[in-house]
Amino acid sequence: MRHSIRCALLAAMLPLHAQAAVVVGLADIAIGTDDNLLSARDARPRTTEQFLQGGVGVSLSEPLGNGLTLKLTARTDGRLHARYDSLNEISSSGEAQLLLRPGSGFHTPTFGASMGLGGSLFNSDRRDGLEARLRLFVRQAVTTRVSTRGSVFALWRNSDSQAFDAEIQGAESALDWLASPALTVTLGYQYRDGEVVATANHRGRALTAGEVLEPDDAFPGLSALSFEAQTHIGVLGFNYGLSPALSVDVQARYIESDSGFDTRYHRFTTLTGLLFRF
Repeated sequence: MRHSIRCALLAAMLPLHAQAAVVVGLADIAIGTDDNLLSARDARPRTTEQFLQGGVGVSLSEPLGNGLTLKLTARTDGRLHARYDSLNEISSSGEAQLLLRPGSGFHTPTFGASMGLGGSLFNSDRRDGLEARLRLFVRQAVTTRVSTRGSVFALWRNSDSQAFDAEIQGAESALDWLASPALTVTLGYQYRDGEVVATANHRGRALTAGEVLEPDDAFPGLSALSFEAQTHIGVLGFNYGLSPALSVDVQARYIESDSGFDTRYHRFTTLTGLLFRF
């Protein structure tokens, strides 16, 4: 939950007329749940978890003329787990976006490209690492209440343990519906092709098909297995504005990964929290 969906919807519907730089502070705090923390295979026992996460950031938007806008964002985030404190995390990231809106008409789309860099520190040393992201995207207003978003992206992660390295490519789309002046409903889908990590007492075909197997220092006696998979993510979100600066955000995600050794992994996560703009 990195930004207010409601604000993104409104931004997609309005022309970029501002001539001066705009600085916005962003903050969020949320409670989350995960019904398959270790990505256990179907028919295997699942590990559930609850966590508290929050972040703070600042965004600078600078109009460049001719429909171009440069947007720079910096964030720091943290996560505290209820039972597995080895997974507690603090991360920092920065992103640069170049936006193009080639006209002022209501249905004129906004095109964009972004590049991001970030780093994460865990209580689990093997998970510490750096991440780079590239993304191309477009936003399109359909009606005064409905807009769509789509993107393609690539992600690279270099961790202290090879099992947690990743190279992922994917695409995503979303539809945002302004159901009332305060309520935005979002329906989204994301496809990812790349590494998935599962922690368990691995054996059999999983060991043969996996790319990297290393002990997981967050779960003594278990190992982290990295393998190629195609992952499908469905998202349903609700954002309710309490004021221009504060909103309640609820999000549910259903995640399914299909591995190359005829095994599926299912996961369901939720986030419920507050988003602040200042």
